[in-house]
Amino acid sequence: MPCDRITTQTVEISNCNKDILEAALKHEGWNVDRTSYGLSFYKAGVSGTCMRDLELRGNVNAADIKRAYSNEVVRQTARKFGWTVKAIGNTGTLARRF
Repeated sequence: MPCDRITTQTVEISNCNKDILEAALKHEGWNVDRTSYGLSFYKAGVSGTCMRDLELRGNVNAADIKRAYSNEVVRQTARKFGWTVKAIGNTGTLARRF
C-alpha cells in the first residue's frame, strides 16, 4: 500500500467495557493511553481509538481485537470465580476450578 494512503476500519463495539478492552490490548502487546474521551492505542505503525466505536488505522485485523477482548473476558471471569484458565492452541481456552 502506498505511504500516502491510510486504511481505516470502524468496528461497532459500543457495549464493550473500556477497562476490559484496555487490559486485552495490553495483554496483546499494544501501548494503550486512556484519555478523557476513551482509549488510544498503537503498536508497530498501527493505531486505533475507541470512543463509542472502535476505529483501527493501518493493517490490523478487527477480528484479532475482538478475540483479544473475548479472551480477556474469560480471564477476568475465571479470576473472579477462582478458576484456572489454560490456552488450548489458538482455538480456545479451558477454564476449570480446582
